[in-house]
Amino acid sequence: MSEAKRIQTYDLVADPTVILDEQFDLSSGQILFKPVAFGTNSGITRFFRTTRDFIKDIDRLYNGQEYYFAVTAYSRATQAGFLPAYLESDPSLITVIPKIPFGTQLTSAIGDTAAKATHIGASDGNVIPIVSNPTKLTGHDYEVTFADDGAGGTKWTLKNVTAGRVALADQTNQSGDENYLFADGFQLRVLGAPNSFKNFIVTANGGGKLDPPEMGCFGFNDSGFPFFNGADRPGARQQVTAGHGFWGIHTADNGTRNLFTAFLGRTSNNDANWPRIIPHDWEIRFTEAGGYAHDPFQTGKSFKVPFELWRIGDARKNDPSDDVRFIPHVLDDDESGTFNLCKAHINGAADHSISGGDNDPFTDWVYFATPTDVTPGDAGYKAWEAAELAMVASGEALIANETLRRVVLVSWNGGSVSDPTYPANLNQQLPETGTIFQLITTKPNTPTDKFTFKTAAPIITADLQAASANDIGVFPNPYYAFNPAEVTGINRFITFNNLPPNAKIRIFNLAGQLVRTIEKTEAGNPSQFQRWDLLNTSGLPVASGMYIAYIEATLPATGQSVSKIVKFAVIQEQEVLEYF
Repeated sequence: MSEAKRIQTYDLVADPTVILDEQFDLSSGQILFKPVAFGTNSGITRFFRTTRDFIKDIDRLYNGQEYYFAVTAYSRATQAGFLPAYLESDPSLITVIPKIPFGTQLTSAIGDTAAKATHIGASDGNVIPIVSNPTKLTGHDYEVTFADDGAGGTKWTLKNVTAGRVALADQTNQSGDENYLFADGFQLRVLGAPNSFKNFIVTANGGGKLDPPEMGCFGFNDSGFPFFNGADRPGARQQVTAGHGFWGIHTADNGTRNLFTAFLGRTSNNDANWPRIIPHDWEIRFTEAGGYAHDPFQTGKSFKVPFELWRIGDARKNDPSDDVRFIPHVLDDDESGTFNLCKAHINGAADHSISGGDNDPFTDWVYFATPTDVTPGDAGYKAWEAAELAMVASGEALIANETLRRVVLVSWNGGSVSDPTYPANLNQQLPETGTIFQLITTKPNTPTDKFTFKTAAPIITADLQAASANDIGVFPNPYYAFNPAEVTGINRFITFNNLPPNAKIRIFNLAGQLVRTIEKTEAGNPSQFQRWDLLNTSGLPVASGMYIAYIEATLPATGQSVSKIVKFAVIQEQEVLEYF
């Protein structure tokens, strides 16, 4: 290990990059804290790929050459003052020999996607089999299924359907990173749905249900909003009642105008609300009855609003039986006690526009707050409403946990609110009764989901094997005093390559004398390489000169025997006796 070269370090992202531990310092003769390990905060991976010889410092690896790698694991003490602060395991040694498989046509390369999976189910997840060893691909059918993990999530299993065996069981990683196990020549990366929204759409307006639905948000300003059917802004059927512009969802202008920063919380805890948002879908329904909202930000008051907020489960199921009505929290921008276009914007006191200045006014900010009772229906909301109105009368309020934040409705191209032709009553500028905005989230993998795929095995035929046998060779040729792969000056050798599992090698000198016979069997040496130690049948070093190897190779596909003649030169190192 003293001559080894460190190639790469993989560690947890949260690890320190430098670990200090007590070490004896030769120069001072004292015990000092010195660096003993250097991390990279790269994350853990299960493979390392290279085409470089790090010892010789060249960007090339040679077929038939042995390369030695060592893998160790290290840990650090997490308790302050604990010694030793650093421990490292003994190295696990791995020998690697690059080669071209005998008589084989590979169907893919390392890093390729082995197959595209077919999905049965409603999730937005995926599985991607990444080729790790093209020679090990089976050509079999596989399936990936999911089960509850008992902790609110799912675990997955990979089954080789053709062979009737489980390849990987009870796996939990669905991040899509590189930390997955390997099976049958590939690494299966299972991806859960990303924490995101898929579509913001309008499913109804004052005229009834929209079929098909239309774009319900603004995606043209690269702020994270999803497009719908290629559109980047609302369609004509969401036109403002007064004839000005079109209504769509956006976020309040909090400095970034970014969907995830605004909807989920501040930058420091952007992901905090996703477990409450996914896998549900959400609706803003403008109804005749409307409801009450509370302003915990400006006035502390409750007031009537013309809409209802609903958590609707999964929109694809179209099943209202599990819908839950949520509580509106509203930032009443002008403290008017009404839900309207932002008064600060109307008065010109601040620019609260989304994209087009005064031409695109938007509403007060809306927050989805969770009722205590989340049984299907509006019982939880009604209980809050009754208690809220009673408490507001006494100057108090009920504050619920917010799930979605800072949602606003924008009147795109709605015109200047200072235009004298604009309706005097701001409430008339809101979306018409019957309008429903729907926020559709991505869906995680569940036990109802299944992915299937089939890998492509390497192609092995008698013709390919016969052609491969014609490429049998020997290296180094000539052998000139030494072989770069030799580790000592005593154990000398040359290597025959591209051999099938079973072969007989007869080596002759130019006089036709049999020098050595080597039997290669699959049981003793299944690789495509066979070494000759440059010794004759009597175990003595052969003389320098030209040699001929007559090789009889047995083709695995047919059992047929084919032959190949190889010529090579051996030039032995001059030997000088020190004692005689």
